[in-house]
Amino acid sequence: MNLSELIEGAKLPASIDVVTKLQQSIASGIESAADFAAKLQTDASLSARVLKIANSAYYNRNSVDSIEEAVVLIGENDLTALVISSEIIAAFETDNHRINMEDFWSENIFAAISAKIIARRTGKDKATLFTASLLRRTGQLVIYRSVPEMADKILTAHKNNPEQLLHTVEKSVLGFNHAEVSATLLRKWEIPESVTTPIEHYLSPDQLNGNYRKDAAILHLSHQHAQKKFEHPEPEWIDPAWFKSTLEIPPEALLAEAGEEIQLHYERTLAMVLN
Repeated sequence: MNLSELIEGAKLPASIDVVTKLQQSIASGIESAADFAAKLQTDASLSARVLKIANSAYYNRNSVDSIEEAVVLIGENDLTALVISSEIIAAFETDNHRINMEDFWSENIFAAISAKIIARRTGKDKATLFTASLLRRTGQLVIYRSVPEMADKILTAHKNNPEQLLHTVEKSVLGFNHAEVSATLLRKWEIPESVTTPIEHYLSPDQLNGNYRKDAAILHLSHQHAQKKFEHPEPEWIDPAWFKSTLEIPPEALLAEAGEEIQLHYERTLAMVLN
């Protein structure tokens, strides 16, 4: 099975057509909150999710009764990222016994908050990197659903030899890793290259040249930070000196400075997405 066949075999959320339209609206940068809200309102389930997010403890100061109010309150970029995440949770949570979805999204949210704050501190687009980090492991869910026998082989091999990096096991079994699956799927959904290219290379940012090298480095650093937070760290396979050179600050200093802020925003966002 090649990568394209794997993507075609995945059952995508029915609402993803609306999400694609939202992403196109963001890319155009010309629509009002009312126009953006009108697209959301074409799908009842998405509308309900948006109002639930907007009325969560993280955002809610007064009751939010309309989609347009929610768009103004949260912002188009963050709202689209959270909606996509919610749709993916809904699509995969019911039949995927290979992974605890709450743990999966807790870790993803922590990484996304980390990426957003690191991005702000290093002069990168925090909304784009929040989205990219939140969606970077979507490919794992696709693998678990589309090729369950191969997924079991990957998980067993990694369990038997935890020093072997999970993405290298994926590559040896499938011929590609979950980051490549994620990027391919998100391109199918017309998510822009500013999100998909850093995702595709977040496991090997030092191999990427061009505009998104620093973005991929931030995704990798936030991923490793989340792995340590949730007590299943992987061995670091990229020289820390490369991160210092790329981000212009030692990664350990950057994370130490941002640690308290990351934890605060993580707790609030977790409650918003999973409750």
